[in-house]
Amino acid sequence: MASPGQLIERMALATGSNKSTIVSLYNELRDAEEIPKGARGKNALHVTSEHAAKLLIAVCCAEHVKDAPNAVQRYSGLDVGNSVRYPLPKEDEFPTPGANWDIVSLEFPRLGYLPPQHCLLDALVALVDSYTDDAEHSADVTVSFGSPYPWAQASVILERRYDAEWRVAVNYLHRNPDPRGDGDDDPEFLTLIDPSKERQRRRFSVLDGDLRVIAKITQNTLKALGELLREDKTLMPSD
Repeated sequence: MASPGQLIERMALATGSNKSTIVSLYNELRDAEEIPKGARGKNALHVTSEHAAKLLIAVCCAEHVKDAPNAVQRYSGLDVGNSVRYPLPKEDEFPTPGANWDIVSLEFPRLGYLPPQHCLLDALVALVDSYTDDAEHSADVTVSFGSPYPWAQASVILERRYDAEWRVAVNYLHRNPDPRGDGDDDPEFLTLIDPSKERQRRRFSVLDGDLRVIAKITQNTLKALGELLREDKTLMPSD
């Protein structure tokens, strides 16, 4: 069965990140109970796609090691905002509310099973599980994480078929509980910035800073995580 150590090793290899940093991020998530603490022996923690997705968020989005649990909380619950689907290179499609995964669901059935209003963590788990089911998908997949204001986008471009190439890009955003709020000017929105980054928050709220940082992973990382979990499934005893 896949262990936390194997997950950390696979994450480091797939993302090119420092293994010791990922160990520290994982420990922070475990201590904050974002990932459960496992026992030893037969009761040792069984790594799941949700654990892998949360660690991936921490690797991509944490400003520093201690920020790992906050990063998972900031990004996991991002809601579906809108989506764009079109044949490439057509560029005149307008975003539509919610997630429209139908066009790629034959290649990624788990995305098609998601409810119209789901969160980013749901989408990441579905993608990891898709590569657990089948390592080979004729598609380019990119997941982008933006900061300091949390947002994300999951993009799937299918391999050319029937003289057409299809793409779906779904955006995940902070859902403002106050309908009177207005994006970056909303005080509640500012709390989504890492709480320890008070100077950074001031730069954006008072000085109108414009720096945006984007981290991206592709199907290579998702495939690596899926393969780890598939190896785990094949070793588990059948009912």
